[in-house]
Amino acid sequence: MPPCRVTATMAAKKSWILEDSKQVFDIGQNMTGWCRIEGSGAAGAEVTLEHAELLDNNEQISHWVLQPYFQTDKYILRGDGLESWEPRFTYHGFRYARVTVKGDASI
Repeated sequence: MPPCRVTATMAAKKSWILEDSKQVFDIGQNMTGWCRIEGSGAAGAEVTLEHAELLDNNEQISHWVLQPYFQTDKYILRGDGLESWEPRFTYHGFRYARVTVKGDASI
């Protein structure tokens, strides 16, 4: 099987912050791919990216189609200034991505 290749880079069309300080990004169309994040923060801060194709009635991502652990990536910051990260060896089917930060970090 041929490897997955980047054919386009897409920015989120809109985003919003939920009551629990999680942020949701809408890519604007259902696609296959992955998210790239940039940010900085203290060593050990954790960034979780959850991907989904649907939203529920409260603008939360919905795991109705796939279980959340199939569509979740985690990154632990090194704490040495601006960091950029994207997963390797995986891709997701999604339109929405929810970002959760635990610890002192700005993404």
